[in-house]
Amino acid sequence: MDEKPNIEILQQFIPMDSLSESHVAELLADAAIQHFPAGKMIFKRGQSSKACFYLVEGQIDLCDENFNISPIEANTPASQRAFDNYTPHKVSAVTTGDVQILAINRDRLDLVLTWDQAGNYLVEELDEDVDSLGNDWMSSLLQSKLFQKVPPGNIQQLFVAF
Repeated sequence: MDEKPNIEILQQFIPMDSLSESHVAELLADAAIQHFPAGKMIFKRGQSSKACFYLVEGQIDLCDENFNISPIEANTPASQRAFDNYTPHKVSAVTTGDVQILAINRDRLDLVLTWDQAGNYLVEELDEDVDSLGNDWMSSLLQSKLFQKVPPGNIQQLFVAF
């Protein structure tokens, strides 16, 4: 059964640890804590995934194409980053005991990272451009349905052009 994480859980991991609390809150809508028993495959090498996975609790083994095993244990430096953050996956991930995995939608994470980077470039110039609701024009634009269809890599280029 999946459960919703809180902001504090997300902020334990890279890159969420460097984002503003409002940007981390944006990720909560597409994030879940998933529970897996021992011996369960989280994903298989060659498989694509729409999520980035972070180890919250327990231990997993990553197995590459040559059957080399790389263990990752929660609450270690190795577990602060998404494990095998490639699509398709380059390794298989198998639990070695009961684990909790944080799964975050990859596209949403890319979008929020782009918002954060674009905001860092423009915030000083735009502080005075705040509407009556307290939102700046950039946040309103980024949250529009049309703008969410723009690939995250192109958003920064658009803001540079603006």
